[in-house]
This record gives sequence, structure tokens and C-alpha cells, in this order.
Amino acid sequence: MHPDPSAPPLGLLLPTDVVWRVARISELDVPLHPQEAPAVARAIPRRQREFAAGRHCARQALLALCGEATPVGAGADRAPVWPAGVLGSITHNDIFCAAAVAHDKTMAGLGIDIDSVARFDRPLERTICTPSEITRWLEPLVVAQRQACLAALFGVKEAFYKAQYNVSRAWLGFDDVEVTRMDLQGDGTTQVELALLNPPQARPGSVLVPGSAQWLTRRSWTGQFVQWDGAVLASFVLRR
Repeated sequence: MHPDPSAPPLGLLLPTDVVWRVARISELDVPLHPQEAPAVARAIPRRQREFAAGRHCARQALLALCGEATPVGAGADRAPVWPAGVLGSITHNDIFCAAAVAHDKTMAGLGIDIDSVARFDRPLERTICTPSEITRWLEPLVVAQRQACLAALFGVKEAFYKAQYNVSRAWLGFDDVEVTRMDLQGDGTTQVELALLNPPQARPGSVLVPGSAQWLTRRSWTGQFVQWDGAVLASFVLRR
């Protein structure tokens, strides 16, 4: 699916031991898999199409990684349930869906995100950003650049949330993390450093994964994003 030159260049953001698949939602006429359908049984048709497309990408990525297109259900926390020995991430915007998977022997967490820049407006800034981020990253920019940067800050945080959730099974808010550095790379991607301001709190009724408390004492993390055709792609890969 991903050789399409018009598809998001997710491969720029992921190491070679991560398998990824991306597809245009409108070109995928795939039904909900019986083992995946209960997760969106009450959802509107559009959400069901997006979910089916994302899960289709996930199964194709699993086929390439493991040799089997295993169904990917959803847990009580709505997170994807991956086969034993595998971790992954699924994302979509209104046009594309994507999934990335890897073996968990060397990787602790994996998160990807794709978002359309147009959906980010000025009122969202104080929801997504800390005051420091607004001052440092947004205020120096003109309107169009400011909107794209806001989308990037959102995407980076979303990708990190997904990646750390593989480890902690704990909730983070937008104000629990802060982007402290952005460095444009030669290939057009931007490397970011993200600071963990507050330790994640377990969801009500849940318990932190054993060993995650020590892992989460690390305060700084590095991820990437790329601006692409009116969208932002972001990724975080957490090595063991």
C-alpha cells in the first residue's frame, strides 16, 4: 500500500525494524472484521469506515511483520490489542489511515499520528499547548505558520502519548508534556525534544505496568514530525 508516491511519507519517521502501511480511506472498501467490529458497533458509519481502514492497515502490517494478518481488537481502554510479542500504533485523518508495528524485544513503545492542519484553530492553542510553548513556538509566527506549528505540537504529543501508553497504561494530559526543542533535519523532517513535566497517572481502576515507574523517571524524549501536503505526520519510538 505505501509505495504510492502521493501517500504520506511515514517511512521518513520510522526505523527499518518498524513495518508500516498507509492507505487512502476512500479507496479502501473493506468491511469490519468480525473480531474487530464490536469496538465500533455503536459508532456512526464514517467512524466505522475509518476504523475498518485503520485496522486493515494494521493487519497488512502484521502480515508483513509476522506472516499472519491477525485481527486487532480494542481493549476496555479503547487501545488496540496487539498479538503477543508485538506493539504498534494506528492513526488516521479525514483522508489517510496508517498503522505501524514492531516486535517488542528491542522496542518499549511506538506511536504515530497524522492530522490535517486545517482543523487546528487559534482557540485550541490553550488546550494543546503550555504557556511556554505558546510563547516560544507560536507567538513569533504569522497565521498560516502558527496553525501548522500548532498541528505539529499536537501530533508530537499524540504520538508520545501512544508510545508511552505501551509502557505505562497511564493517562497523560496535554499540559503534562512540553516540546522544548525543534531541529529541522536535512531530509525535511523535524526532530523534537519533549520534556515530561508530570508523571503519568493511571486511569481510574487501573494500575501502572510493573517496572514502568522506573522507566518513567526519564524526563526527556526525542521524536520527529514532518509537514506534508496540508498534514502533519509525527512519530515516537521508545527503545528498551
